[in-house]
Amino acid sequence: MATETTIGGRIKQLRSTLNMTQIKFAQNLVMAQGYLAGVESGKRPANKRLLKMISLVYGVSEQWLKTGEGEMLFNRESEDSQWDIFRIFDDLTPENQKRLIEYAEYLLDKQLKEGRR
Repeated sequence: MATETTIGGRIKQLRSTLNMTQIKFAQNLVMAQGYLAGVESGKRPANKRLLKMISLVYGVSEQWLKTGEGEMLFNRESEDSQWDIFRIFDDLTPENQKRLIEYAEYLLDKQLKEGRR
């Protein structure tokens, strides 16, 4: 499958690769399905926070999301600690998934305010 040329197109390609509906994909990111549809269609922007959350929740390369370069999904063998996070996330209830995402967003905001990437 050829890589899509837009960020929204690559998000849709990722969702298709994962065999997920927009509703389920958006729920896992604690966002509205309508917003996701807008991003996929190019009517809404995909901000840094969204790209970071997609990367964390779905194990996809941020670089691939932004540019289409490199591999879509992380290599499980070389990224064991990241895959541990995904495994744990999948085992959480939807309520606790939301809490984990909110906490991750808090940590990301704090890190960005401190000037760290």
